Amino acid sequence: MTGASIPKLLRDRPQWLLWRFEQHAGEKKPRKVPYYANGRRRAGEQGSPEDRAALVTHAAAVRASGGYAGIGFAFLPGDGLIGIDLDAMIDADTGEICDRGRGIIEACASYTELSPSGRGVHIICSGETETFKSNVVGIEVFCGRQYFTFTGRHYPGTQSEVQPITAEALRRLRATVEQARQKGRRAPDQAVEGAAKIETALAYVSPDLGYDDWIRIGMAIHAELGEGGFTVWNAWSARSEKYPGERDLHNHWKSFRPGAITGATLYSMATDAGWRPPRPAPGKANGVARKAAGGDPGASAPVNEWPDPMMPGARATPNIPADILPGVFGAHAAAVAESTQTPPAMSVLFTISILGTALQGRFEVAPFGDDYREPLAIWTVICYPVGGRKTAVFNAGVAPVLRWEKLAGDRARPEIYRRFAAREVAMKRIERLKQDAAREDDAARRELIQNEIKRERENMPDELKPPRCFTGNATPERTEGLLAEQGGKIGIHSDESDTFLNLSGGLRGGVASLDVVLKGHAGSAIRVDRQGREAHLDRPTLSMGLIVQPESFAALAAGRRLRATGVLARYLYGVPKSNIGLRDVRKRAPVPREVSEGYHDAVISLLEGYEERGREPRILPFTADALKPWLDFAEGVEQHQGEGGRFEAISDWTSKLPGHAARLAALFQIAEHGLDTCEVGRAAVDRALDLCRLLIPHAEAAFGMLGADDTDADALSVLRWIRAGERQDFTRREAQRAMHGRFTKVERLERALSVLRDLYIISGEKKAATGGRASAFYLVNPKIFHVTKGGA
Repeated sequence: MTGASIPKLLRDRPQWLLWRFEQHAGEKKPRKVPYYANGRRRAGEQGSPEDRAALVTHAAAVRASGGYAGIGFAFLPGDGLIGIDLDAMIDADTGEICDRGRGIIEACASYTELSPSGRGVHIICSGETETFKSNVVGIEVFCGRQYFTFTGRHYPGTQSEVQPITAEALRRLRATVEQARQKGRRAPDQAVEGAAKIETALAYVSPDLGYDDWIRIGMAIHAELGEGGFTVWNAWSARSEKYPGERDLHNHWKSFRPGAITGATLYSMATDAGWRPPRPAPGKANGVARKAAGGDPGASAPVNEWPDPMMPGARATPNIPADILPGVFGAHAAAVAESTQTPPAMSVLFTISILGTALQGRFEVAPFGDDYREPLAIWTVICYPVGGRKTAVFNAGVAPVLRWEKLAGDRARPEIYRRFAAREVAMKRIERLKQDAAREDDAARRELIQNEIKRERENMPDELKPPRCFTGNATPERTEGLLAEQGGKIGIHSDESDTFLNLSGGLRGGVASLDVVLKGHAGSAIRVDRQGREAHLDRPTLSMGLIVQPESFAALAAGRRLRATGVLARYLYGVPKSNIGLRDVRKRAPVPREVSEGYHDAVISLLEGYEERGREPRILPFTADALKPWLDFAEGVEQHQGEGGRFEAISDWTSKLPGHAARLAALFQIAEHGLDTCEVGRAAVDRALDLCRLLIPHAEAAFGMLGADDTDADALSVLRWIRAGERQDFTRREAQRAMHGRFTKVERLERALSVLRDLYIISGEKKAATGGRASAFYLVNPKIFHVTKGGA
C-alpha cells in the first residue's frame, strides 16, 4: 500500500502500527493482533509515553510491514480523531452498500475507505466523543483508543480528507446503537434455537476443563445468548466437582463484556470433542447451502466470522515503497513506477542491482571493521507476468549506464588503438625473432635472441577492451572472460529468461559450470587453467538484475541444481502483485525531466573511476550505533532458522540475509553521500534492514513457486471439488473417495488440506464420529463462494 489516497493529516502522524492474524486455541475466527514497527506486540496502556514512542509514521510502518497482514492507525487520547467502523454493510456478490451504511457515510461526510474484508468501511472524522459500539448492527465508534486496519482503498464518492463530524451525525449514531442494545441480540425464537444448539454442544464438553477454558465457555455463552444465557452456563458448570456455587458464578458472569470470544469458541471446542453441528432449519441456514448428495451438511460459521481466504499458490507479498531508496534514486524509482504503472518493487530492486554494478569491486563493507568483509555484488530477480512493461523499467534503469559506457569508450579509444598497434608490432617482431633463433646454430647467439623475445613479451602492453559495466546474456565461460577483460567486475542485466537458461546450461543442452557465478557473488579468487582458456582473478565481483516471468522462473529454477549449489540463495527476490488488468490505459505520466536527469547524473557520478584497474577496494566499517541494529537483526534471523522455525524452508536464503543487509547498507550510504564515503551510518543500516524485512515474504513466495506444481495443485483440486458441490463441510474420507484418482495416499491429501487450512479456506481438523470409524472433519469458509475463482 503506497498510501497515496490516505489523507496527509493521517500519514504524517506518528500513530501507525502493524497487525497480523493470530489464531488462538479454541477460536474459529483469528484475531487482528497489533504490533509495533519494532516487532514488539502492542500491549500495556494505550496512549502512554511508551506506547506513543513505539508508534511510527505511515512510511515507516509500510517499510516494516514485511511478514504482517497490514498496517493500522492507532487512535490516542487527545488526538482529536474519531473512527467509525461499519461492518458487513456491503453485499459480497453485488458490491452494493445497504441503506444504513450509505446513510451513515453521507451523514459523516469524511474520508472513508474499504475494510480488509471489502464488506465494511472505515470512516475517520475529526472530533471528540466516547467509544461505543453494537455488534448487532455492525457499528463501532472509537475515540482515544483502539486502532483501525488501513487498506488505502478509498471508498468512491467520499471526501479525500478528514472532515469534522457534526453533532447531529454523532447523535444519530449513538441512537442507532442504543436502540440495538434495547432490542437485544436475538428475537425470542432465535434465542430458543440458540440455547438448544449450545446445550447440545455443551454435552460434549466436560465442565472439569481448565479455569481459562471454563471462563471462555462462559464468555461464549454470554456473547450468544446475552443475560438469559446464565442459566445455561450455571447448569453446565454445576456438573463439575469444582462448581463454585451460583453466587460466585454470577459474579464472573457480570464481568463479561462483548469482545473477541464468540460462540465459535464453544462450537470449536465441542467439535474437537466429537460434536456435529445440527442441520439448519429450512430457510434459516447461515451461509451457502450444500448441494452435494450424501451426508448431513453442518451449519457453517457466519460469513463475517471468517477471515478473507487466499487462493493456493497466491502468497501475499508486501509493497516495497520507492522511498526506501535514498534521494534521487528513490524519486526516480517512484516516477518510473508511476509512468509504467508497475509495482514500485520492480524499479526499486532493479535500481539496487545498478548500484551494485557501479560500486562492486571498488568498496567492501566490514561491519566490525575486521577481516569479515562483504563485497558489494548484489543479485536481484523480479518475477512479473508477460505484458507487465518489464522492458520499460529495464530501459529506464540501464539508460545512464549505457550512456557512461559510450562516453568511457570514447575516452579510451586512443589508448585502445595505441596498445593494439604496439601489440601487433611486438607480436610480429617476436615471430621474426623466433625464426632467427631457429636458424641460429651458435648457442650463445641463440640465447641472446631468446632473451630479446622475453623482453618483447614483457614490454608488450596488455590488451585493452572498451569499458563495459554489464552484459545482457553470457555463459559462465564467457563471464570469466568478461571479468578478466574488465578488471574483475561485470554486471548481468536482462528482462528475459535466457540468463537462467545459460546458468543451468539449458541453451546448450548441457550442464554449465557455476564456479565463476558463485565466486563472483562471494568475491573469491578464480584460477582457471584449461587448454585454450585462462582466467586469474583475485577479487571477482558479479552483480545481476533480472526481470523474468514467474512461469519461466519456476520452470527453470525447479531444476534442483541451481538451489543445491546455492545459486538461488544469493538472489534478492521481488514477487509483487500484478496490476495487469487494473491499469489506466488513458493515463500518461512520463518521468519528469529533472528526475530523469538527476538519476542519470547520480549514476554517472558513481561510475567515476570505474575503469581504473588494480586498486584495492576501500573498506567501509559500520559506525558504533549502526552495528547494534544489524546484529539484532542477524540474531533474530538466526533464531528462526532451526528445525521447525519460521525460516526452515528458506534457511539457505535467510542464512545470507544479514550479509545482504550489510551490502545494501553500504550501497545506500555511498548512493546518498558519494564516493568519498568512509563508513556506514545508522540511517543507511535502518534502510537496509527495513528492505530486508520486506523482502522475506517475497523470498517465501519465490521459493513457494518451486513446489507449486505439486502441493498447491492438489490444494486447487480440492478447492474446485468444494466449490463444485458448494460444500459447507466435509470429511477427509469424503474428499479422498471423490478424488481417489489423485489422492491414492491419504498423506498427499493431508498436505493439500493443510495448505487450504493455512489459507483460511477450511477450518482446522476436527474428529467427527459418524456412527462408524471417526474421520477428520472440516468446515468450509463461506467466503470462498464469493471470491473470484480465477485459476481455481
